[in-house]
Amino acid sequence: MKRVLALAALAVAVALSGPVIAETADWKAPFCHASSLGVSPQGGYVYARRDGALTFVPTDCLLSRAASCPVRSIGGDADFPRGAWFVDDRTLMASAVEADAQGRASADAVVTIHRLGVPTPAERIALKGDFAALGLVDLRLSPADLQNSDRLRAYMRRAAGRISRIPGNARSVYGRLSTDRSVQVFRADADHSVWYALDGQAERRLAENGSPFSERRANLTFKFDGRDAMALVSGGVVRISAERGLVSESAGRSRAVLIDGDADQAYYGYWSAEGLAAKGLDTSLAGAVSDLVAIDSGSPVTGLAVNAATGTALVSRAPYRTTQDVATARHWLRRGGRTVEIDCGGQAVAAHSVRRSGGIFVDHYEAPNARGAVLYLTGGPGQHAELGPGLVNDVAGLIAAGLSVDVVQFGGGDYTFDLSQRLFEGGIASIAQDARAIEAYVRREYGCDRRVSLYAFSFGGYFHRRFSDDFLACLNQVVLAAPGGSVDDPDRFLDGLGLAPDTRARTARFYGAARLQLWGKGVQAQEAAYFQGLSRCPLSRRTILVVGDRDRVVRPLEDYRSCLDDDRLEVVRHGGGHVSVLHPSARATAEARRRILDLFASSPLPVGAARSVE
Repeated sequence: MKRVLALAALAVAVALSGPVIAETADWKAPFCHASSLGVSPQGGYVYARRDGALTFVPTDCLLSRAASCPVRSIGGDADFPRGAWFVDDRTLMASAVEADAQGRASADAVVTIHRLGVPTPAERIALKGDFAALGLVDLRLSPADLQNSDRLRAYMRRAAGRISRIPGNARSVYGRLSTDRSVQVFRADADHSVWYALDGQAERRLAENGSPFSERRANLTFKFDGRDAMALVSGGVVRISAERGLVSESAGRSRAVLIDGDADQAYYGYWSAEGLAAKGLDTSLAGAVSDLVAIDSGSPVTGLAVNAATGTALVSRAPYRTTQDVATARHWLRRGGRTVEIDCGGQAVAAHSVRRSGGIFVDHYEAPNARGAVLYLTGGPGQHAELGPGLVNDVAGLIAAGLSVDVVQFGGGDYTFDLSQRLFEGGIASIAQDARAIEAYVRREYGCDRRVSLYAFSFGGYFHRRFSDDFLACLNQVVLAAPGGSVDDPDRFLDGLGLAPDTRARTARFYGAARLQLWGKGVQAQEAAYFQGLSRCPLSRRTILVVGDRDRVVRPLEDYRSCLDDDRLEVVRHGGGHVSVLHPSARATAEARRRILDLFASSPLPVGAARSVE
């Protein structure tokens, strides 16, 4: 293996001998913008990851509550996949895909080895070929692992061979390679099934339903527990076992956050709203994590990390809003008897709690001095809505308008692994069951005095016709935004891709399997048949229908054609496509958004007025 030095590597090595950001007011910025942090193997540093960069600060400096601390960083390039990691507290490594002659990502890679406190240049190791999947998996190797690259090349060669060429399955490869363990997960083009390989063994089928394994923006998070691999999949912790296949470890609980640890690959358990489910932590360290979680309940927990050797615990929450209207995070660090906060400023956007009704979860966000409440059913399936680490989405827009929000996490969404399987297993029955659970939740929390409004976007609209008339009469406003019903013909979508005949045939098979897994058997066909067969208006009360003039996904004006001349229906149009009208940054929907928000904040009419327009 050829080893070369580069000027860029020399510059990074020199920078590592001293702080990159130090003695300035913004030294905390990389940590305040990260929704979770980690602790280095020997506990000497706290680090943040963002855009492939690893930024770290001495733990002792944080614990001393110094006015500023020396901050160092390696890696970071939005254009080419890369990652960086601690081998130990004196050695860091980084990997990156190289560019080809046209400036595009190639199959070549480079690994650099950085040694803290050593005034020699970083060592740069070039790796030729086989590395097209480098940006899709996590490497956690040591310098010694690169002396014999056969294992690394075999791992990357298999991963590269499973990269899909079918539109819609572009992110088909996930995995992690450590010094002594490895796991690979692939989603097949033929039938959207999921396959896995543990520690270089032959591939085995893991799951028939590939829709939960569809993280598009990042690799799945993997840990190891004994002979098994652990993964965070669609918000649930799953065990991948050579003996038992796939086991849902966090079944019955709300969305989970894995605990990061000093042994980066070790499984220490997870946290969900139901509490801590620790594995292998001593009582004092588990107690420290629980104590830090209890400090603040203003925003959701977004990260947990521990260092068992030094008794260090770290908990992160996000988002918070600064006086400059910028989203930030907050982090609490404990070692021994000392607890400090990386104080990023900002106030909680809303008080957050997780509630349950039947088989669904509800993320409740209580806005300060709320003018009303909204029951929010998001689009999908295969998605979920939340306030998230940023402040630019539907939920944030509702809260900013002074409205509390109940985000319903229903079957088919990726809020938890078990929920993500619900439509695939139950189809229409799953939607009907969840509709009953939603009704029960609203009656329990709000009664029937029209204190909450309904906003159902896209797939969320499928629940509307399953709600009872009595339930709908209990709501302040009912808004159907681009509601699901008759959906666009998938053949028309495939025709628009301009694929060669053989590629089109493979893509059609893939989409057929994926659609069945994601939507459940017969759901789309049954909904389309219902709306196409309507001869009279099905609405029992006044309803707002929001329609995008450029929407090519659903056809609400056709579906509700029997209501267009009925006083029970008000149509609000905007110039956008298949988008939620509530998104605060969408200009095309601004006027319609103001109309809907004004309705939600309006004083409710008496319950008996719900049917006065019939």
